[in-house]
Amino acid sequence: MNYITQIDTELLLLINSLHCNILDKIMLAYTNKMTWIPLYATLIAIAVLNMRHHPRTLIIFILCMAATITVSDQLCGHVIRDAIGRMRPSNPDNPISNLLHIVNNYRSGKFGFPSCHAANTFALATALHFVFKNKRLNAMMAFWALLNCYTRLYLGVHYPGDIMAGAIIGTLSSILIFGFISWENKHLSAQHLLWAYTVLMLTILTAPFFYK
Repeated sequence: MNYITQIDTELLLLINSLHCNILDKIMLAYTNKMTWIPLYATLIAIAVLNMRHHPRTLIIFILCMAATITVSDQLCGHVIRDAIGRMRPSNPDNPISNLLHIVNNYRSGKFGFPSCHAANTFALATALHFVFKNKRLNAMMAFWALLNCYTRLYLGVHYPGDIMAGAIIGTLSSILIFGFISWENKHLSAQHLLWAYTVLMLTILTAPFFYK
């Protein structure tokens, strides 16, 4: 266990050490959940447009998505986190915090295992995989989820182990809720896929300019 903890810490210190002023601002912008509201709105619009002729399926999708995010977020943010009580590396009470590059005194909460950011982003990415089964959308969402996870390591608010555990919990939450439902005939058009890619790229390119 000590060896795993050591590897976890050394990997975090390595990632956190690769910083510069420009990346500091970018990572603070990307780690902010509010940054991705345009992407969430676009994905909701795409789901509604694809299921508008099947209101029952749309209602099931909305309920399943709400349940998935709630389960993954509550498990990570309260049940497991409070039970294990592993301090965030950025927590001032954690000796490792003195070795980290802290950006704008951003330290997040007290405990960090597992990561809610990782759980929620992977839960969403996995859910959309089951619904649309589109390889390009899967690749886009995987990139987005990994980007969110990287910001947490860059900012020093999570260990890699926190991220891995959160990603597993989020993925399993989606599998348990979405994986046993038939989501047939949910074809994602090239136009809708373009919408998602465009909004993601515009957000990535512009978000740091709006973050103070």
